[in-house]
Amino acid sequence: MCTVSWRSLESGYQLIFNRDEQRTRSKARLPAVCASKNVSYLAPLDPEGGGTWIVVNEVGFCVFLLNYYAAQVQAAFPSMPQSRGSLPVAFAHHGKVSEAVEEIQIKNLEAYRPFIVGFVDGNGASASFAWNGDQLLEWTREKPFITTSSFKAQSVQAYRENLYDTILGNSEDLLELHFSEAHQNKAFNPLMSRPDAKTHCVSVIEVQQSEIRYQYYDLMGSGFDTPEVRILSRSGDR
Repeated sequence: MCTVSWRSLESGYQLIFNRDEQRTRSKARLPAVCASKNVSYLAPLDPEGGGTWIVVNEVGFCVFLLNYYAAQVQAAFPSMPQSRGSLPVAFAHHGKVSEAVEEIQIKNLEAYRPFIVGFVDGNGASASFAWNGDQLLEWTREKPFITTSSFKAQSVQAYRENLYDTILGNSEDLLELHFSEAHQNKAFNPLMSRPDAKTHCVSVIEVQQSEIRYQYYDLMGSGFDTPEVRILSRSGDR
């Protein structure tokens, strides 16, 4: 129940992530500056799991995480699962996608439930992988767009992918895509709403030449009109 897309900018990229969760799940804490191995990064915090679903650091390297619902139906859960929200933080010190790819390919993932993880860096490189509970597989995609849903997964994902193609075919406005509520069945929209779940927040990250700008739309609180803005000075590539 999440959607992420990104596009290149002249000296970086823009990435937008819709986090969809159960209505009963606790509201996340606003993005804050943290550090990993002397590298500063911005990330919101999930108070229940203690981790996060998205990180962007001072050199413009971003890690994002989605649930992998199709695999969850089939996979045997570990008896004592480790929080998947710890994974973005574990990769937060990297500067390049190639470094993160090397690490995740040798990382022991048996304690984690299925997930999809993606990496994007300030040089325009990106990669994504899916852990199905048994194997780590490269997540093949034709476009810089990933969406998941636990409700009518194939139909919902097909609608959102078609919407991506339509909007990006007419403009480069990713905000229009992520804030779309055009479908009469609100569960299909990127800005999703169901009786049991909804889009909790929208993260808009822009990696620019001299700074990283993070706009956080808290849909469990202030809403669209007053996003929280956090800024990191962009340091040289590592």
